[in-house]
Amino acid sequence: IAADARRAYLKLLGSSEADSAASELPQITHVRRTGGAFAALRDAIALRHDVRFDYAKPGTAAPDTRSVAPLQLVQVEGHWLCNCFDYARDDERNFLLRRIVGDVTLTGARKTTYEPSTNLAAKLRALGEQQAATVTVAESSRAQQALSRRALDTVTHADGVELRIPSWDHELLADELAAFAADIRAISPESLRERVRSRLARVVATHHGGGDRGEI
Repeated sequence: IAADARRAYLKLLGSSEADSAASELPQITHVRRTGGAFAALRDAIALRHDVRFDYAKPGTAAPDTRSVAPLQLVQVEGHWLCNCFDYARDDERNFLLRRIVGDVTLTGARKTTYEPSTNLAAKLRALGEQQAATVTVAESSRAQQALSRRALDTVTHADGVELRIPSWDHELLADELAAFAADIRAISPESLRERVRSRLARVVATHHGGGDRGEI
């Protein structure tokens, strides 16, 4: 019963009264998934064990095997990350659970006494503001409802509403923006524009019966 209650609590973690009361209209908000790696990492942290897993970074041809000491699990804007000490890099690293491929393997008692030196959530929020993205959304659209609540700045133009959105990971933001299709246009940075464009191109290719049929 305790394990089931803990999973239910994790699904609710991060929700707020402000989110639920923001609008009575149906809308998609952050989906809080823990994934298969969560339980293994949670147990490894509690037992102070090292682990090994394969990690697929965006833009790499194949997953990279990481040997780490997991230190803490942190949720930032609906995404779970594991703050770890990476033995190969002899430094602290953060891993998105959604990019962990396959199983998390326990490799024995923790070999380091390193403790987390950063407030990960605050650090990522600060990074998000530093590398904020600019987008234009159609007025009164689903995109505006979903994004305007976290925008740093909002300016209304004749061709839509310009928003400056904090983003500590442009790959994640590109996934989110592409889902809004014609309701949104990425303005800057150019690297984000290219990421969104490539995702939409894959959708077009898939629905026209050719090209890359991989997941978006």
